[in-house]
Amino acid sequence: MASRILIIDSDPALWSGAQTALEQAECEVVCAASAPAALAALEKSRFDLVLCDRHMPYREGSALAAELTRRLPDGRCVMTSSEDPAALAAEALARGWSEVVAAPAPAQLVLLALRRAHERVRLRRRAALLEEDLARAASDRPIVAASSVMIDLLEQVEQLAGRHGALLITGESGSGREGIARAIHAQSPRRSRAFVTVDCARGSDREREQRLFTGGGVAPGPALRDAHGGTLYLEAIDALPVPLQVRLAAALRDADAPDASVRLDLRAIAATARDLEELVRRGGFWKDLYEVLRAAHLRVPPLRERREDIALLADHFLARAAVARGRTQLTITGDALDLLIGYRWPGNTRELAAVLERAADLATDDAISARELPRDLARAPESENPYALRRARRAFEADLVRRALRATAGNRTRAARLLEISHRALLYKLKELALGD
Repeated sequence: MASRILIIDSDPALWSGAQTALEQAECEVVCAASAPAALAALEKSRFDLVLCDRHMPYREGSALAAELTRRLPDGRCVMTSSEDPAALAAEALARGWSEVVAAPAPAQLVLLALRRAHERVRLRRRAALLEEDLARAASDRPIVAASSVMIDLLEQVEQLAGRHGALLITGESGSGREGIARAIHAQSPRRSRAFVTVDCARGSDREREQRLFTGGGVAPGPALRDAHGGTLYLEAIDALPVPLQVRLAAALRDADAPDASVRLDLRAIAATARDLEELVRRGGFWKDLYEVLRAAHLRVPPLRERREDIALLADHFLARAAVARGRTQLTITGDALDLLIGYRWPGNTRELAAVLERAADLATDDAISARELPRDLARAPESENPYALRRARRAFEADLVRRALRATAGNRTRAARLLEISHRALLYKLKELALGD
């Protein structure tokens, strides 16, 4: 992969010999003789290494070096000086320069500085990716498979994990598309390499372009380079502007071509909540990219289609909430669980997690009851399943308790005798069924 080097010096002719040697080493070299020209070049494209004369003026008498250190904090900026670099070591450390080299520097010294800059950038990005993975591991929604649709999905995940080609994951917002993508990565031969996430709906067009590509072509940008050997996850792929879709399709096709000039070793997993085939018909999505991605397709079912999973999900979220709040445990009463199971969950597992987090904050004891849940859940229509035995049994019990209380004018001791249960058991039933006073 060719490297791009920007040399900033008021006398670029000093660097002509080094520039020729660097170009022979397949480096692209751009020279700038002033601060405005240098900053314009940096705005236009990305450089792997910037060499700047230590005394190059900027504004109000300040040196350009300070501005470059602010703009390029990842170690790609190297100061050049006609003075002894060793004598400037202390100043370099204080000002945050990655290093100082003699000016004009021989091509071999520049290439060595370039390799060190690449390594610094790689280590910083690797550390950032690890921090991101740790943060996600602490907050991710689990993949629960009690329902047949989720069991089927996880079987497909296992089958597709060992493949190389691109993959498309569809599903409603909050349904856990990224969790499925991470499960594929974790079961794949790429599991020891990076899982790089790009949110295609976030940032300006220019920011997204710079994340994916270098320059105006299809040369891999930071995200594609970070994902080398691993997995590139493209969230909300439908939000990527069509011109970038065209370049991404070309980059992914070239990655699989045996004679590709730029060899990308990664697996692309794209996710969307929209119908890409319909978008292609309307001209809102590039057909070639859709053809690349549709080679394999997984659909993540919404939570309303996997109600059998809700109890297990609730247990997980409440266990996590208990730990976060320093509590021994948090459980959920039967009436509250019935409300969760009967709700349609337009926000899917993300909404369920948020509801239980709020309920955990409101709970005065270790059991989440219907009182701690949003009123919308209580007003929501119950599950479409007319044969839900647990709900039918609870409705029958609630009706018997009400009739016993009416028959005894509200005397709980006598009502308990009618129901043939203890007074204490009746109090528990009143709380469990949310019958109140």
